Amino acid sequence: MRGRTWQAAGLVLFIASLLGIGVLLWRLRPAYDARMASRIKPVDDFNDGTEANLIGGEPFAHVESGAELNPALLRVRTPSPGGQLALALTYNVLPHSGASWGTGLNELDISAAKTLRFWIMAGRLPLPELSIELTDSFGRSARAPLTHLHGTTRWQRVVMPTRAFHDVNLNRLSRVTLHIENSGEAPSQGTLYVDDIMFVGPAQLFFRSLEDNLFGFPARAVVKPNRLLSLPDTEMLRAIAGDTWGFFRDAVDSRHHLPMNYIQTKPTRLIGDYASTTDISMYLLSIVSAHDLDLLDYPTAVARVRGTLERLSALPTWKHLFYNYYSTTNLQVTNQYISSVDNAWLAAALIVIRQAFPELAALSNSLLDPMDFEIFYDPQNGQIRLGYEADKERFAPYHYGLLATEARIISLVAIGKGDLKDDHWFRIYRTLPKEWTWQRQEPKGDYRRYHGHDVFQGYYVYNMGETDVPIVPSWGGSLFEFLMPTLVIDEKGLAPNGLGLNDQRAVDIHIHYALKERGLPAWGMSPCATPKERHGGYSEFGVAALGSKGYKDEATVTPHVTFLSLLFAPEASAENVRQMLRRFDVYGPYGLYDSVDVQSGDVAYRYLALDQGMSLVALNNYLNNGAIQRRFAADRVMKRIEPLLKAEDFFSAVSSSVLQRVDEPAPSAP
Repeated sequence: MRGRTWQAAGLVLFIASLLGIGVLLWRLRPAYDARMASRIKPVDDFNDGTEANLIGGEPFAHVESGAELNPALLRVRTPSPGGQLALALTYNVLPHSGASWGTGLNELDISAAKTLRFWIMAGRLPLPELSIELTDSFGRSARAPLTHLHGTTRWQRVVMPTRAFHDVNLNRLSRVTLHIENSGEAPSQGTLYVDDIMFVGPAQLFFRSLEDNLFGFPARAVVKPNRLLSLPDTEMLRAIAGDTWGFFRDAVDSRHHLPMNYIQTKPTRLIGDYASTTDISMYLLSIVSAHDLDLLDYPTAVARVRGTLERLSALPTWKHLFYNYYSTTNLQVTNQYISSVDNAWLAAALIVIRQAFPELAALSNSLLDPMDFEIFYDPQNGQIRLGYEADKERFAPYHYGLLATEARIISLVAIGKGDLKDDHWFRIYRTLPKEWTWQRQEPKGDYRRYHGHDVFQGYYVYNMGETDVPIVPSWGGSLFEFLMPTLVIDEKGLAPNGLGLNDQRAVDIHIHYALKERGLPAWGMSPCATPKERHGGYSEFGVAALGSKGYKDEATVTPHVTFLSLLFAPEASAENVRQMLRRFDVYGPYGLYDSVDVQSGDVAYRYLALDQGMSLVALNNYLNNGAIQRRFAADRVMKRIEPLLKAEDFFSAVSSSVLQRVDEPAPSAP
């Protein structure tokens, strides 16, 4: 009895162990599936029923004299679970002839792949002579025979090592081709079925394939900030600037001289292999800044700028204006939208470039001069349209209508170039019309006359403790809306009663809102990467009361606006940087990461070209006495717009009692 009891107990333990292992494997399966999925780059599984494959390539067929080939998508029992359709190739190939079918690879970069795989099935035997060919974008091809297929009408998996195509550049593949040949003396007829064409390699295959195009990628994600915290403010900021430049030193396509839109170091390493027009602008301005900060010698800076400008000269454009996004891998347009403000930021960078590097002025002008921003002007309301939708052949239905946003750069550049007249500047709203009752406040103010134009000098009132602060609102209340134009324009010096004063108040209110009203340990809310999404994301954050619409805040702070604030609140900005360094794991090889939730401590471990560029240029302006602003100020474009900036007094209509409350210290208690 005792022996049987022990046997029964042992059996129970064995079953329990099996169940435990099963549960463990079940729990681990999502991670395993994700890892396996990261090893695969599908080309086409044919299940969507469309001709274009999964990476946008189009199929093609070719027949030699007397041969026939008819491709079709048919519903068959496919080799993979969940599959529905497969490619059927019905062929009739005469002796000593051939036919081929292929699909475009859209200049795919898959250099880390180890094998090319697909399934194939014969409708009848014998099998014809088959081979597979890869062709790159430089016209080089390599063909490998399929000699190991069995004489069967069942599905067979073909696994071709990429080393079999050693003459082909896997960084830019243009097509894959299946050849059907007949070296016999009788016609060869039948149907071949093809399914699940894919490249397979190590984990994070796509990342590894893109990584070798860059100058570098961080080996680790988080860097302890102890050395920074031990430095005085100026030296700390200079050290951060050096690390921030590391992004543009490394995360640029070494062949095409375009910056990556972003990189992510954790939890999954990712590369955003596309660039917006503003990304390119920030890269150009960052090269100038890196030279100013002694991080880059002059010849290397000139070489980098020349490479990018020459690449821009070769990119497809619409009426000499650039599309919103280009693939940094194959240089194709990835978004058929032409953004007015993004083109304006590129124009601003080109203006700085021709001042910084005289030997590149002609090349810069060849891009800048044909950019005519009048095309975005709407004479009905005197404002700038958001952009043009090239795929729909129409302008976007909305306008940049508020002055205190980053979009004012397009108005200033367009007027400065001579594309628009001065009156456009005074047709932009300072606040939205009072009758637009959906806005967050009914604006106060009165009309003033500037340069022969009547302007409603509207403003909101923000209650900051016991003080009512008049401010001209932005759209969402984010800090970068107020401050981004100060990367190139010294609004503080040129418009001390207008935009410069408004910028200062926006900074002061942001600091007060976060630290005093919300009780947060750090400040600086603007659009940025979102901390809580594993594979990235982007959202808008701000102080809602400073916006006509108003963004949420969600306790999300982005460091780039702290650097934008240096010219307005240097001590508070430096201390804000220290707070983020002390409290959160927010520092990496390329400086501060894009955002942190200062309540949960979650960090978005992403570096965005836009925000890295704003950070570095702002640091350069602060550390080098407005170096970028001074170059822009020296250009003829700036000479035309200085009077507009100097003329305006935003708060002349504010009552004297409110002015006293804002500009004078509160009386001490008796």
